[in-house]
Amino acid sequence: MNERPNEVLNELSKAITNALIKSDEVINMLFDLKKQNMIEPSAKLAFIIKVNDIINIAEKLSEVKSLVSGQKSEYVDGRKLTKNEIAFEDYLSEKFDETDWLKKHGIIF
Repeated sequence: MNERPNEVLNELSKAITNALIKSDEVINMLFDLKKQNMIEPSAKLAFIIKVNDIINIAEKLSEVKSLVSGQKSEYVDGRKLTKNEIAFEDYLSEKFDETDWLKKHGIIF
């Protein structure tokens, strides 16, 4: 095995360690284990990680984030909107002044 894959795996190990350190839940559990004398400060923890499971979860989270973040709703009442309906929704959200329209038509809430 050449040096490059080892460097990549070391970087992955550092990234996982950094993620664990940033997790309050993980840190609190480690402190609890230390208080209960279940681990010693010099102990090494080894994890068996199913890389495929992590990748699958990450892909699903990525899909959900992309759906939630900024994409316009293309469905109303379970029906897919047409291009014109989507354009109209965009126009309403950007340029329609509801307060002005209500005043203009004498509607008071």
